[in-house]
Amino acid sequence: MNSPLPTTDLDERSVVQQAMLNAGADLAQDEDPLAILRRFCNTLVTASGHIRLVWMYVGEPEVPMLRPQYAAGPARAYADELAIGLSTPERASPARQALARHEMILKHLREDTGPASSLAAAREYGLESCLVIPFGRPGGIGRGIVSVYADLPDYFEQVGQDSFAAFGYLADAAMAQAALRQKLQRMATVDGLSGLLTRQAMQEILQRFVAQAQRQGTGFCLLLCDIDRFKIINDNYGHQAGDRAIAATAAALRGALRTEDWASRWGGEEFLCLLPGVACDGGKSLAERVRSAVAGQPVDLGDGRSVTVTVSIGVACLPIAGSTLQELLAHVDSALYDAKASGRNRVVRASTQGQSLYFMANEIDQAISEDRLRPAYQPIVRLADGEVVAEEALARMVQADGQLIEAGRFIAQASQLQLAHRVDHAIMRQAMDHCALRIFSGQPPLTRLVNISADLLRHPELVDDLIARAKTICSACGDRIGAQKPLVIEITERELLGDLQEAKRLLQPFLDFGIRLALDDFGSGYSSFHYLAELPFSFLKISGDLIAQVNVNPRGRRILRGIQDLARDMEVTTVAEGVEDAATADTLREIGIDWVQGWLYGRPRLLEAGTNAADTPAAAAS
Repeated sequence: MNSPLPTTDLDERSVVQQAMLNAGADLAQDEDPLAILRRFCNTLVTASGHIRLVWMYVGEPEVPMLRPQYAAGPARAYADELAIGLSTPERASPARQALARHEMILKHLREDTGPASSLAAAREYGLESCLVIPFGRPGGIGRGIVSVYADLPDYFEQVGQDSFAAFGYLADAAMAQAALRQKLQRMATVDGLSGLLTRQAMQEILQRFVAQAQRQGTGFCLLLCDIDRFKIINDNYGHQAGDRAIAATAAALRGALRTEDWASRWGGEEFLCLLPGVACDGGKSLAERVRSAVAGQPVDLGDGRSVTVTVSIGVACLPIAGSTLQELLAHVDSALYDAKASGRNRVVRASTQGQSLYFMANEIDQAISEDRLRPAYQPIVRLADGEVVAEEALARMVQADGQLIEAGRFIAQASQLQLAHRVDHAIMRQAMDHCALRIFSGQPPLTRLVNISADLLRHPELVDDLIARAKTICSACGDRIGAQKPLVIEITERELLGDLQEAKRLLQPFLDFGIRLALDDFGSGYSSFHYLAELPFSFLKISGDLIAQVNVNPRGRRILRGIQDLARDMEVTTVAEGVEDAATADTLREIGIDWVQGWLYGRPRLLEAGTNAADTPAAAAS
């Protein structure tokens, strides 16, 4: 037996206490607690020659065979041979007891009633006493023990157990923090409703696969799935039914994919799937399997009712549809759009049209960044006296070589690519600045009409920016503006189709500031007098298609008369679009149309060379 600690020597106690303090401080750091526990095992056996062995175990107390998972010290071979089962004597071991009772256990090994072979092995390695420190919360993750062995029977009584107990409490807290971090990490990578990866987690995986494909010359396939008519499910059955539809679609999707595939909830009702090592034909086949699986599994709404859900799926493969992640995502989104547009519940593979769509997206993005998206102004004339009373700002893209691209060649693509809000924002800001420039140059204010999309209205940060800009301009212009604010926003009936109350809510910031509304393209096929009754339109712009019939179709002329009579009764100004000849203008004047615009009165023109938004008084005031 080794001799006891010298009573005058306090170094041993100090050394052990310092080691425990250092370990406790380490546990408080934002680091893997298990790594710190392993380091603690090494530190403790290094600190004192009397500590012969420290081992740790992390796991459930009822594991069939409890074995040390990490060990340090001169007697480490003892831990390598240690295996504690579930027999009655083994359940009485210090390790089992500390785990089961979640309390620190001190054991003098010579008094141990365990197997003789175990006692003999302990003596062989010079082990006389053992202190087992439990950590982790019962029922939680990260539950375990640290077992410390000394070569003196009363070692732990002499150095004191308080420091070991304090370390156990700190380990408890560290494991609880580790569990919380793990939960938060899971919440960040797994969507709670669908059980699929989150968009952020999927983006990291995609970047890794793209990098690998570029290095190795391999490829993969993407599927972008969207639940068809999801808004109808939400509106008719409630959001809980919508959640059930998302969860059921995710389950069907997981069941249809291979084990090596990745699936994520990409958006509200969108799912993005990554199919490693799959060519386009194989990707389309898998997409068809997903589509069939979703359609073949009705969604239980929880109240005895069920609804059949379908999905539209776009397919794009690397490297055929693009060599970068940005290109690939643009193409798969375009393919999904085509699947929706061609009838839904179908699979569409990215085409060369989708590639040209991507290049258009890149062109629009660059044009906005380089200030090459500009408004061209077309005059609007009062028909009674021919005076120019307004201008409409029409978007134009100026290419690097100076060539102009008209709105008709890129606005639809901008909407499809979800870039319409950026186009609207850029054009409206410039139109506001041009308005201020005109007023500060001494000219009377001119009514200025600007087209916007519902996409802009759904970006409140851009709406707030425009309102702030308008306030700055109006403050700078003062009473020179006149009785009414010159700015008018145009919105088409197509953009308004849907929820009227939602349309009101989205338009309200502009209305509150005093910006007037124009209903654009009236009579183009979606006419709804309901909107005229519910929204405070000041202008009614009549579709050029209807105007073109005024001298060739008596019915068209009668419809125009009816529209004009209605507008007059509602005190709404009518504006005829697309007037190209004097005969049409004469008939419109006879009917009583208020304002006209078209090539007969002037084509759209850009601002004069050298004029830009930065020169305006509004820019100086902001």
